Amino acid sequence: MIETTKQVTDSNVISENSIFNLTSKWQTEEDKTIELRDLKGKTLVMVMIYTTCKAACPSLVADMRNIENKIPKENLDGLNFILISIDPKTDTPERLNVLL
Repeated sequence: MIETTKQVTDSNVISENSIFNLTSKWQTEEDKTIELRDLKGKTLVMVMIYTTCKAACPSLVADMRNIENKIPKENLDGLNFILISIDPKTDTPERLNVLL
């Protein structure tokens, strides 16, 4: 016999081990500063890219668009699509907006 324990958690409390506790600050394509905790509450679809990439990155961006297009519009409010730059010195908000 397997015994299970149901744990009730407060949805406003972030687990100590949660990715949302990372303290780094990120710049958005709108030149706003955010932290991962600001994204809590929605499902995140994330991919890491850089704008000068000529091989895989354009395909990854296209994959993100395809995923978004396949999800019914009424379900998009529960999602955040996140492109994370691995070259933030080059990938300015202006360059990211051209890509998007």
